[in-house]
Amino acid sequence: CLDSENKSIMGNIKDQSIKEMWNSERYMKFRKLHTERRFSEIPLCNTCESYRELTFWDEI
Repeated sequence: CLDSENKSIMGNIKDQSIKEMWNSERYMKFRKLHTERRFSEIPLCNTCESYRELTFWDEI
C-alpha cells in the first residue's frame, strides 16, 4: 500500500506515542476493516484495484 497523497493520517508523533496511535480508535478501525477485507469502506483503498488482485487472502 502507498498513501502518496498523505490522506490516511493516523496521528502526529509530536503529539502522541506510536503506541497511542496504534491503539487509537481510528487505527483499530482501519486494521479491522483490513482484516475483514472491507476495503471499499477505507477511503485509501476504495479506489485501488491492487487489493482485488491479491490471492493470499484465501490462505489466511
